[in-house]
This record gives sequence, C-alpha cells and structure tokens, in this order.
Amino acid sequence: MLTEVQRRARIAVTATFITNGLVVGAFVARIPDIKAALEISNSTLSLCLLASALGVNPFFLDEYLGAAKLYSASDLERVFNQIKLLDLRLKGVHRGSASDGELLIEAIVGILRAPQRV
Repeated sequence: MLTEVQRRARIAVTATFITNGLVVGAFVARIPDIKAALEISNSTLSLCLLASALGVNPFFLDEYLGAAKLYSASDLERVFNQIKLLDLRLKGVHRGSASDGELLIEAIVGILRAPQRV
C-alpha cells in the first residue's frame, strides 16, 4: 500500500511524463510548418535538430562535426575506456596508493598517447 506522499509523487511523475509526451508530440507535428515559416533547407533543419538533441549551439555544430571526422571509432572507444578506468580508480577500484593527481595524469597520458595501429 502506498503512503499519501508516495501516491502524490507517482501522480506527479505520471503527469510530468504525459505532459512531456504531449509537448514533444505537438512540436514534432509542427516541424514542417516551422521549416516553411523559417524558409530553411532540410539539411539546415537536420543540423539544428541534431544540435538541439546534443545540447550544442547550432553555430558550433559544423566545428564539432569536422572534429569528429578526425577520430575513428576505435580512437573514441580508447578514450572512453580511459575515462571509464579513471572513474573506477577514483572510486577506489584497483586504485593502489596513487593520488588523485597521479591518476589524472595517467589518464591524460593514456588519452593523448598515439593509438596502437596493427
């Protein structure tokens, strides 16, 4: 049995999700009208929607996309693995006696070193 506080919290969360769904649905249905009113191309609209989804100012999106082309998927995977390892070690997993600063330097060196090409 739910307490009064839990019941109200559940109702609030449900209302939030319903409201979010209605707002997003209404926005998506209006995208063609917005595109026509702004007289923008499909590619510009796509870039603006992508920038919005990424939380990036559309002005900088071209720079981000250009920079992304410089790195392969394996390079990005290597960097994310270094960040994940740093996170775990800062939380105490296989940390040893290294200080936070030493762990950070080790992670930065791991990220900046040239990838091993086979």
